[in-house]
Amino acid sequence: MDDWIDNKEGQEGEGFWMVLVENDFSHKNLIALLAYLVENGSKKGSSVQQKEAALLSSCNYFKLLTIPGSTAFKIFHPVLFEKCVDNLKQLKTQGTGKRKKSVSPACSQKRKKNKANKTQRSRDSTGSIEEFQDDSNIEEDMSPQEINKLNKLYLSVLQDLVSLLMVTSLRQSESSTYHTVQVLHRR
Repeated sequence: MDDWIDNKEGQEGEGFWMVLVENDFSHKNLIALLAYLVENGSKKGSSVQQKEAALLSSCNYFKLLTIPGSTAFKIFHPVLFEKCVDNLKQLKTQGTGKRKKSVSPACSQKRKKNKANKTQRSRDSTGSIEEFQDDSNIEEDMSPQEINKLNKLYLSVLQDLVSLLMVTSLRQSESSTYHTVQVLHRR
């Protein structure tokens, strides 16, 4: 993709969009897939793999917007753009997760018992009992390597967003511009 972004064309002189058209590949399906992955990985309680897929999809979406000709194919969607930018909100909270300490087996059993106690029961209007897990300590379940990998992906999303903003104006959507400034200001 980087060759197409730099306005260098593919191996045989073809542009990115021309390759999609010639191979009968719908750019709308590509955008739908990226939107699905971003949405799935942005949900609370999503797995590390889903978060990685969401961040990679955000990077790819920003790169697609950077490729010359994306305006003609109407690749920009304000809602998807804002969801991709919203991924950057997690950057600060991801790095502050408590790290697991190496503990003795007895202490480990105590931790498991405490996790079991965090499972809460509530009654809904029909009187049935629902169980739900407290999601406040999801980061504790991630290894330091996973946190490091996600942080690198967050930085990649940020770099791709900056690259996009350097070559493209967001005149087509004032709300997206405002939203981007708000999210980046909070960083």
